[in-house]
Amino acid sequence: MIMNLWLRGAALAGALLVVVAACVPQSGDAPTLVHLRWAEPTPARPTTTVPASTTTTTTAPAPSTTTLTPPTTATPIATPPTTAKSPATTLSWVCRSDDSAASVQRRHAAFIGNIRTSGLPDVSKGKVLRQLNRVEANLPLYCAAERQTGVPALVLAAIHYREADNDPTRSIMSGEPLGAVNPDTHVVEGTTPLENAVDAGRHLVSGASEIYGVGVGLRMNGIDLAYALAAYNRGGRYCRAGELHPMLSPYVAAGLVESNVSMSWPNVGGDDGAGPEAWGEPASVRGQPDPRLGALALMRGLGSEITAPALAWNTAEIVIRCR
Repeated sequence: MIMNLWLRGAALAGALLVVVAACVPQSGDAPTLVHLRWAEPTPARPTTTVPASTTTTTTAPAPSTTTLTPPTTATPIATPPTTAKSPATTLSWVCRSDDSAASVQRRHAAFIGNIRTSGLPDVSKGKVLRQLNRVEANLPLYCAAERQTGVPALVLAAIHYREADNDPTRSIMSGEPLGAVNPDTHVVEGTTPLENAVDAGRHLVSGASEIYGVGVGLRMNGIDLAYALAAYNRGGRYCRAGELHPMLSPYVAAGLVESNVSMSWPNVGGDDGAGPEAWGEPASVRGQPDPRLGALALMRGLGSEITAPALAWNTAEIVIRCR
């Protein structure tokens, strides 16, 4: 299977047509191909426009009470583009709003529109919508860290969601209280939210590079990000588990399609110490379902440039070899 990635642009103006050849397998099942393909919106669907202004963000608007209505069926693209277009700026779209109330409201409306047209399962759309206020409240932090590390703000938001439910008093690294010793690195990873976010961004960049040789930034694709997130979450454990595909991880992929809502952690693993021989999943989660969204699903719902392109993956295919 050849991975197909087509970029439809930095702004999420299109709707997503989800084509699932079969469900994502649990450990031991037959190889599976999953294909997500962008489609043009119907004329009746509202267009979501990302803000184009440039400076810092500010406090999020009041909690949303918007009720999502499933979008109408989209018309498939006859011939997907063969080349990807790079974003026109080095900043992700969420970090290009100024601090005016009007800009914040436009960005909030864009988030709502992106969720509606994301193509995610309805249950996943609801989870993204419920998380939106926390993400928006922390956007100034994520954008400040993006400027210092080059890690897109919505990547940091998704990691913070997985690690600490976007709680600003808890670490993006592993969810420990800010100022506490990190259980994985055994040092304090920043005593302020910004220091911690910068440390998390640098940890993602270094882990992705050292374990899979992947660079992190706006111009990466969804599969590269999947490998980077697997390195962030499990270090080299997936490499030592027969180069386990990152799209089998709930941390990465849960909620992208109906078949992997509340997906289970791979039921493989051994040597649950912190040493270099540990592999697969820790015993505490091995084979257990995870009800949360994966990082890619949250990003797709909010309108990340990285998760906007068409995406195909085969969980039996090794796309990127471990270093």
